[in-house]
Amino acid sequence: MKKKLRFTEGIEDLTFEQVLERFKKFRNKTSCEWINALEIDKDDAKQIIDIEIWKAFMAYDIKLNTNFSTIAFKYVMQEQQRLWRKSEASSRKNKYGPDYYLDKKIGEGGEDFYRYVKKGEFEADVLLEVTICNLLKKYKPNQKRSVEMMMEGYSGVEILEKVPISHTTLTKYKKEFVQALEG
Repeated sequence: MKKKLRFTEGIEDLTFEQVLERFKKFRNKTSCEWINALEIDKDDAKQIIDIEIWKAFMAYDIKLNTNFSTIAFKYVMQEQQRLWRKSEASSRKNKYGPDYYLDKKIGEGGEDFYRYVKKGEFEADVLLEVTICNLLKKYKPNQKRSVEMMMEGYSGVEILEKVPISHTTLTKYKKEFVQALEG
């Protein structure tokens, strides 16, 4: 079955198999992230991602004037958040021991990633909190709300649903926030 899909380059008439081929790089990168963050098998991760892309493919309506990539990304990221909450709720095993905890970070490209971090000293945590508070005071309302939601663990998709900004702007906010903390 072919379906008309809107992309940045224009409208294309594609089958689901062609869509999977087009999203091959995204699927591989995302499945690798899931293996690390969610501790699931690579084949399972790929299958879940493919199912979410299928749901997006079936639900997509070209009349909405939205790129298919945006819709597919939204489906996949919502499933990632659902899996993350589920694994968190089931008290995921900490493979490094009691002195470590799983921490969500924002990467250089604005993407979220998770890693085990050794529990730090109280003073370092307080200093970080003060730094973050001082940064947030300088931000405009949408930027401040976006950063607060990121720190609370909301996905980019969830933030975009609640804060009236574009995906590009959100990525820019993430990058600026990380640079400000590092600088």
